[in-house]
Amino acid sequence: MKSPPTAAPAPAQAKRPQQLIGSFDKGLQILDLVVTAGQPLRLQDIANSIRIDKSSASRFMATLQKHGLVDRDPRDKTFSVGTRLLMWSSNFKAGNTIVAKARPHLLRLTQMTHQTSHLAMLRDGRVVLMDGVSSDSAIAVRQPPGDSVPLHASAVGKAILAFLPLPEQQLLLERIDAREVAHSSPGSGDRLRDELRQVMRARLAYDEAETIPHVSGIAAPVLDRSGYPVASIGIATIAALYPRGIRHEKALADAVRQIADEVSQEIDPP
Repeated sequence: MKSPPTAAPAPAQAKRPQQLIGSFDKGLQILDLVVTAGQPLRLQDIANSIRIDKSSASRFMATLQKHGLVDRDPRDKTFSVGTRLLMWSSNFKAGNTIVAKARPHLLRLTQMTHQTSHLAMLRDGRVVLMDGVSSDSAIAVRQPPGDSVPLHASAVGKAILAFLPLPEQQLLLERIDAREVAHSSPGSGDRLRDELRQVMRARLAYDEAETIPHVSGIAAPVLDRSGYPVASIGIATIAALYPRGIRHEKALADAVRQIADEVSQEIDPP
């Protein structure tokens, strides 16, 4: 791993302006370090670069992680840019166009299904919920934009994964850690590939409480003219509301696919 960038030392005579909040200023320095590093950073790297002790660095990183501004890889304990920061960034890029165009369709999908609807996009190997419209039902799923969900075990994730070009799909599949696979998920390997083929045929993906206990979902891909999945549209519902299973709810599935097709047409018309 190459050495991370080091914060430039302040001149000896310089004093911090009284109007600055020292801890907030330090947190922004750390966040800037993570964003500009170009690689995941270890806690000790961060502490050394900002010139603070390791325990202080740990508290700063825990705070940033709580708010989704950094992500911590449990395997090698390194830190990288968080999903909420990626979502903020995407609002200044092409993703903002998709979010804006999809918004009225999400509203209509929630009205049609009485379920919470989501727009999801692939960001740095993760599926991030970019926008959502909550159901006004007393029993409904509440999941805010900025949250990330498993690519292989969520409906919105599988709807994207299934339509990726095979080399890109294979690369992402190889990254799936078996420990992250829920007990009810098809998981990695042959079973997941079989399900992805079914998703391609039906243009529908399902999550039967694989990601969050007691929460099921249906999603469909948002495709550009080349067939590339630029996003997915889905709904999330309390699994107990559908005792036969979410796969038997044809009216919900048809509504999700219809709205995803409409968004596809709007963002990249033929």
